[in-house]
Amino acid sequence: MLNAFWREASAIANGHLQAAQAGWEQERGELEEFRDQLAAAFDTQAGELTAAYQASSALRAEMGKREEQLTLLKQRVSDAETNAGNARAALEHGQAQLRELHESLRQAQLAQQQLAQQLQDQHVAAAVAAERNLGEQTRYAEQLGQARQEVAGLRAQLAATLTSKNDLLTSGADAKSNSKPRKENRS
Repeated sequence: MLNAFWREASAIANGHLQAAQAGWEQERGELEEFRDQLAAAFDTQAGELTAAYQASSALRAEMGKREEQLTLLKQRVSDAETNAGNARAALEHGQAQLRELHESLRQAQLAQQQLAQQLQDQHVAAAVAAERNLGEQTRYAEQLGQARQEVAGLRAQLAATLTSKNDLLTSGADAKSNSKPRKENRS
């Protein structure tokens, strides 16, 4: 009985041992499979980590470039604002000069109008003076004509006087010549 009991206990123990070995084998297989999955997951995770690190490095580099671009853009914006301020100042200065030029033009136009009025007044005065001078010239021309007529009359009188004088001289000379030949005859 002891033998039977031993056999029975050995059989039960072997059964349990075989069941335990089968469980261990199954657990070991599952553990191997889990280890393989864990290694694959680790490799995948390591690849993803490497990819993430590379992507992070690329993003950092891109972020650095973007920061440089942002700095450049900020500088350009600052320069543009400075240029815009300068342009506004130049525009205001130009507008002030334009206002001054408009005022100068207005004053020049007023001066031109005054000069035009003065010239017109001088022209009218010159026209009046010219008419007065024309009247005086006409009067002088009439006086000159009268003076010429008087001179012509005086010349005619002078010519008549000279003719009379010549006639008298001629008659006096004739009378002398008539009296001289007698003396010559006597001589």
